[in-house]
Formats: sequence, C-alpha cells, structure tokens
Amino acid sequence: MSQTDSYIVFCVEERDSVDYERVINRLFLAYDYEYDNYVVYGKGINGPANYEPFFFRADRSFDMYQFVKFVVSKSSLCSYTLYNYNNMNVDLEDSNYYFMEENMHPNYELAAYDKLHLQKKIFRKILRTMKRVYNYY
Repeated sequence: MSQTDSYIVFCVEERDSVDYERVINRLFLAYDYEYDNYVVYGKGINGPANYEPFFFRADRSFDMYQFVKFVVSKSSLCSYTLYNYNNMNVDLEDSNYYFMEENMHPNYELAAYDKLHLQKKIFRKILRTMKRVYNYY
C-alpha cells in the first residue's frame, strides 16, 4: 500500500459513565467522495441486547451530527480517534462495521483524544475537515 491509498476515518466511542474503559457505542464516520456525503458505520457494544451494526448516510455535517447526538448522549464522555486507513476500498459500501473495527490499531492513528463530550462545533469541524482533506485514488 502507498501513502496515496490513505482514507480518513473518524471514530467516536461513547464510554460508560462509571468505567471509562467500557465502550457503550462505537461509530466510524467517513466522507464518501463518490456520492458526496457522509457515512456512519456503528454498533452498540455493551448492553442487554446483541446489537446489530448499522450503516447510514447524511448529505450535511449538521444532519450527521444530529444522528450521532441521538445515538450518543451529549452528557456521556467519548473518545475521538482519527484513523488513516490505507487498506479501505474507495467504494465505502464495500466496507462494513466489522472491517472498521478489525482495523482499529495504533499504527493507523493520526490523533486520539479522550474524555470529551459531544460538541456540535468540534464535531462538525472534524467532519468538514474530513471532506476537504483527501487524495486522488
């Protein structure tokens, strides 16, 4: 793989209020250049049910924020990780939640921040940056 195969993926993990190491929800967000919209792959991690993964799209960063805010409580602490996946298919519909999760590795990390609350301004700024920072496949 070369550096020009890089694809930015933003991971948001909602953490348990008592045990920060315990992940409640995990979401992977990316910008789909082919369809000119944002995508989210997600899954509830811990809970009474065996949650199924999901995949959705949103045309605007505001709409994606609204969806994430509905899934992840604004009062919860979260971790944010920006990944450089250099092994992702350009067609984001060929990827899935399990691919994203399997590739969570420190070697792919660009930046990581812990113990943050979901904030619209910061979240949307990250999404808009993902849209504007890219390479040609």
